[in-house]
Amino acid sequence: MVLLLAVCAALASFTLPSPMGGETFEIYVDKKLVLRHFVSVSKEPQSFQLTRENGNAQVDIYYNHCGELGKARHLTLRNAQNKVVKQWNFSGNEKFMSFHAKDLVDAVEGNEKLSLYYSAEQLPKGRFLASVIVL
Repeated sequence: MVLLLAVCAALASFTLPSPMGGETFEIYVDKKLVLRHFVSVSKEPQSFQLTRENGNAQVDIYYNHCGELGKARHLTLRNAQNKVVKQWNFSGNEKFMSFHAKDLVDAVEGNEKLSLYYSAEQLPKGRFLASVIVL
């Protein structure tokens, strides 16, 4: 009985990321995955890079709420002073929230750090997705 309890306790201490459960998000630039994040597993800050040359690229973001799309979704870009620089609203049932990288590249002034946030009806306070680094 003690051995069974010890084995159960040991197995319960491991958490494996599951693409079918929990909140996850993915960021693609021109259909190439540049960032995947399992919200309940990793707490590390995330970032992705763009160059001024790929301003014509398409950025696609998929946010998964435990297997469901969010309702009344928003992406917000903020500068280092936490001021809203750009906001996108998505009301449809499309899997991806898409926009042109030019929107991000044009928002950068000098070496300013930009932060990308997601919010939805299921997550009204929002969640930090990633820092955007423009080279």
